[in-house]
Amino acid sequence: MIAMVVNSQYRCLVMSDLPPVYKSDGHSADDYTGCDTLDHVSEGQDVWKAAIDNCLSERVDTSCEFCNEYNSVVSRWRATMRYLETDRVLVTIRRVPSAIHELSDRERDVLNEVARGKTNAQVAESLGISLSTVEKHRNRIRQTLNLSNEQELHLTAWMVANPDIFHGLP
Repeated sequence: MIAMVVNSQYRCLVMSDLPPVYKSDGHSADDYTGCDTLDHVSEGQDVWKAAIDNCLSERVDTSCEFCNEYNSVVSRWRATMRYLETDRVLVTIRRVPSAIHELSDRERDVLNEVARGKTNAQVAESLGISLSTVEKHRNRIRQTLNLSNEQELHLTAWMVANPDIFHGLP
């Protein structure tokens, strides 16, 4: 997990750590003090800005997902924003499993429904798609994430839906 304080202009005021790919290039967290965080969001800038803006204006925790690309390494991150004061939010980010970003939006919808323990028929009804379409999405998810069986699919879906669950463990 990486934590940073970001202001209303989306500038990083302080950062706790860096992803390994940045460290391997000799960078440190201090190098990013004062930087524009939008420069490090390669996909999802609008949701990043909206989450920070919403947290500041409504004083409520918000979250979003975004992609970061550095030296051709693309990573998907889940960020949680917590209100600190008028102009600052605490942002914690955790990496989402690597191939998750390769799933389509609809496949991610199906994965979220699987995480809730729904059957294929329930997923189809919930998303307004056919049963065969759900089955095709599930097969593509298993293929993309290199999962060998239904049990791995259910476990992965649950972990993706609950990424913070393991951070509180000793």
